[in-house]
Amino acid sequence: STPGQRPFFLQCSFPDPHHPFTPPGRYWDMFDPAGVRLPDTFGAELVDPPPMVAWMREHRRRHPDFRPGHGAFAASEQEVREALALNHGSLACIDDAVGLVMAHLRQAGLDEDTVVIFTSDHGDLLGDRGLMFKGGLHYAPLTRVPFIWRDPGQARHHGRVVPALAQTIDIAPTILARAGLRPANGMHGQDLLPVLAGDATQVREALLIEEESQRSDFGFDRRVRMRTLRDHDVRYTLYDGQPWGELYDLRSDPFELRNLWHEP
Repeated sequence: STPGQRPFFLQCSFPDPHHPFTPPGRYWDMFDPAGVRLPDTFGAELVDPPPMVAWMREHRRRHPDFRPGHGAFAASEQEVREALALNHGSLACIDDAVGLVMAHLRQAGLDEDTVVIFTSDHGDLLGDRGLMFKGGLHYAPLTRVPFIWRDPGQARHHGRVVPALAQTIDIAPTILARAGLRPANGMHGQDLLPVLAGDATQVREALLIEEESQRSDFGFDRRVRMRTLRDHDVRYTLYDGQPWGELYDLRSDPFELRNLWHEP
């Protein structure tokens, strides 16, 4: 493309970083497992955690050779270090690939006339609480993902970090609004442009995070179904058919180490 041509939309998807952790070529040993930093919660003491955390730890203790193809599991320190190092390599590979995209935009004279968005579908536990992979838990490493909006039309806001609560369902209506189009009928997401432009501080008071698993993990007698309501102060999670749940005071306990569910 060259300036003056019709508008274009390009979606560039990368399967990594994701397990299995297999960064290509020079990225494979770019980081030393011995030198990576373990998550702050790796060996942290947990107060009344959801039962599946204890289940995963006990399952690994009884089956030390257990290596799942999917779903969260308890991992050793060496496994976490190796996964983190390889994941860092994957991230470096993605950084370079995004850099190539940006370089081509500049070469085509389009970098100052193109909105660039960077995000991800989910996170990974990567050693948080000594666990790996994803699913059935709504700790921040899984539910908080990067979202970068680079907009030449809002140059005065470059580099600004916005604390507003947003969800992936907000991305599509925001893109449509930026293109001057109305959202499709039935879209539940919010237009984030007022926040991105600095005209508003929020578009919603809380997030609703939904999970509908197809499997009965963690020794459950049914598939995992859960709902989380989260704002800046509290994370509240319900599990279908279970007499327990999760409640965290995010102000005093940002790492979600003390579950308040059973406290009157």
